[in-house]
This record gives sequence, C-alpha cells and structure tokens, in this order.
Amino acid sequence: MAVREVENIFADILERAKALDPANARKWFEKLTALHLDGGLLGVGCPNEATAQFLRDNCKSSFTQAAQQVTGHLVTVDFSVDHDEKSPRRSRRSRPGLKLHPDYTFDNFVVGPSNRLAHASCVAVSQSPGNTYNPLFLYGSSGLGKTHLLHAICCEAGQKFDKAVIQLLSCEDFVNRFIRAIEKGNLAGFQSQFRTVDTLVIDDIQ
Repeated sequence: MAVREVENIFADILERAKALDPANARKWFEKLTALHLDGGLLGVGCPNEATAQFLRDNCKSSFTQAAQQVTGHLVTVDFSVDHDEKSPRRSRRSRPGLKLHPDYTFDNFVVGPSNRLAHASCVAVSQSPGNTYNPLFLYGSSGLGKTHLLHAICCEAGQKFDKAVIQLLSCEDFVNRFIRAIEKGNLAGFQSQFRTVDTLVIDDIQ
C-alpha cells in the first residue's frame, strides 16, 4: 500500500479513535504515526515506550474498533516506539536495486481464512520462482496484504537464491519505462532488461 494511502487511512482511524475515547485523546493520541497497515495488522508508532505501554493497556480496544470501522476489515492493532521520524518505516535495501519493507515478511503476515490461499501460493512461488504459479496474480481490496505478500516473496526468494535477479516495481513505474522506451525507439532495450530477471514482481496494478 502506498505511503500516502496509509497516512490518509490512519488519519481517519485516529479521528474515529478520538471520538471513541475522548478522555485519553488529547494527552495520548497527538504524536502517533502509522508504521504500516497490511496483512490485517495496523502498526501504530509512539514517541516513547511509556506511551506505547499506556495505549496497549488502555486504548487498544478503541483503536481496534476504529480501525475496523474505517477499513471494513478485521484489524489487529500493535503499538510500538517509532524509531524513525518518517512513517511508514523506510524500506531497507536487501540487494542492489531492490527496496523491501523490513516488516513485510511471511513471518509477520497474519494468516486467516480469507487470505490462507494467497499466502500459501506466495510461499510456494518464493520457494520455486518461475515454476510454481507462473504468473501469480493477487487481487483484493486495499489493506488486505497484497503488497506485504509481494515483498515477502522477494525477501524469501532473495534469501533462498542469493544469485537470483529479482526486480520489484510498481505498475506505474513499469508503464513509465515502457512509454520512455517507445519515445526513444528502444523497445528492444525495454524487453531485454526484463528477460534477464529471474523473478519480476509488479505491485499496485489498477
């Protein structure tokens, strides 16, 4: 999910939580940030551990209710200290040219009845890229974990096949590259850059 989209959704969740718990809103809700929202998990960043612990003990119910009302889905809320002033957390670079969100792994994905098949399919792809479910297409509403699973595929495949060429890009980036190739009369170059890729992952196809 795009950073701006997460921020907008979290702003709505925060306003709803303030309405549900006005007694704690002014003192405890002002400096909260969205760390991530994917796979049915909302990560809320807090300025310090004291705030995080207070919210865990006293406000988890109101935040959970607010998140589920705004997204229309079952959501688990987790409060932790935001060590990065920019949220959601910046992606780490696991290998040259590949930017992955540090939290988007299979271990961190919340598996349930509605996403069990998608999760199992992505795990299978990561274990045998290019052979299992080729191509694999994930479809679903925003906030259900599609981006999380795509990053997890890249992370797992990268660890298992250290010499594999893995490329993750947005659909917009893919289309822009294609348009530039047409403008420059270099379709052959566009095709060659993807023919040498072992695992190609395209996110956010509209």
